[in-house]
Amino acid sequence: MVGSQTNSEKIRGGDHHAPEDVPEALDESPTSIKFGRRLAYSPLGSPGTTWMNGDVLKEPVIISIAEKLGKTPAQVALRWNIQMGHSVIPKSTNEERIKQNLDIYDGSIPDDLLAKFSEIKQARLVRGDILVNPQSVYKTLEELWDGEL
Repeated sequence: MVGSQTNSEKIRGGDHHAPEDVPEALDESPTSIKFGRRLAYSPLGSPGTTWMNGDVLKEPVIISIAEKLGKTPAQVALRWNIQMGHSVIPKSTNEERIKQNLDIYDGSIPDDLLAKFSEIKQARLVRGDILVNPQSVYKTLEELWDGEL
């Protein structure tokens, strides 16, 4: 029967991916996928942004952790996002940095170093006011951000 294979079966059937590397979520229809993951928008910061501290790669905490783990600050920032359950899509046109960005799965950040990330000053870039209204799923900003305003 044509089209009887699931998406994950089609990918697993090729020579490029081991079965355990292909998420079963690919078999779900787009309407049934739960959007519980957070997307890390601009996970490596936005150097040159004047209205916020957008240079994640110059954060002393990240630099210190990178030195201890023998990784680049970018790799540490990306790995932190992965360990926090975020979907991460870094952008680069530099081939070497693209390779480095992919080289984050050979270990994890230990708990003692992971705790140091809480020392970095946080800033919410978008409040989300436009998403909050009586007809929306989110009636208040507190609901939208799960109380983490």
